[in-house]
Amino acid sequence: MAEPTENKRRIILVHGASHGAWSWYKLATLLKSAGHQVTIPDLKASGIDATRLEEVASFADYSQPLMDVVASLPSTEKVILVGHSLGGLSVALAAEKFPEKVAGLVFVTALMPDCESSPGRLLKDLLFSPLFMSLDTQLTPIEAPTESKIPPPSRMIFGPQTIAYNVFQLCSQEDLMLASTLLRPCPMFLEDLESTSALSKDRYGSVPSFYVVCCDDAIIAKEYQQQMIRNHCVKKVFEIEGSDHMPMFSRPQELCQSLLEIVEHVDD
Repeated sequence: MAEPTENKRRIILVHGASHGAWSWYKLATLLKSAGHQVTIPDLKASGIDATRLEEVASFADYSQPLMDVVASLPSTEKVILVGHSLGGLSVALAAEKFPEKVAGLVFVTALMPDCESSPGRLLKDLLFSPLFMSLDTQLTPIEAPTESKIPPPSRMIFGPQTIAYNVFQLCSQEDLMLASTLLRPCPMFLEDLESTSALSKDRYGSVPSFYVVCCDDAIIAKEYQQQMIRNHCVKKVFEIEGSDHMPMFSRPQELCQSLLEIVEHVDD
């Protein structure tokens, strides 16, 4: 994997639940036009990854494509990891495993764990919040192999009302149509994540974190985003007005500007 040129960074974009690398197409174009290298993995059973839901063993297994990318980086390269929504937990796990390879973490209206409680607490609080419980999103068990001793995870499927009025409500009709054809059910490893120890201060906590608040998010409300920011040491917070849960579609220019500022000052 070639290293970026001087003053440029490799930026790894990690999608949220039910999405895939395709969800970053606008932002990736802008970042590449600014001279940065962009890598966009599909997590397991997401995007065009051929893994079936029932074949994904754990949240760590779901996130393994990201771990493989980070592990393959030259020892001299440090990257920016950008996680959207559920992808925030994946980038946090990558920083816990490879802190020496990560220059900064960017959480884009994402689940951002602290160093005091398990990552599963964030997901549980979200899934069982009054807002989420009111949606037409479905959580159903995935059929596990009969010999499996591990409780099966749930699959989450965004309902059509949720997609149109809570996830993509400020996006164009074309982007809404694109998402409606490409979204896939996503595994929710709640019990697995709840049994995971809190991430460490000397590994995950040592990597500079940045948060991009999406002010009109109707899935992860602004108040919940701010609560996560209060619970973790964040170097800088950016706010994007008029952005729903999908700023890479509804406000790509503003999101790109936030990331370019982070890249410029991540080592300050």
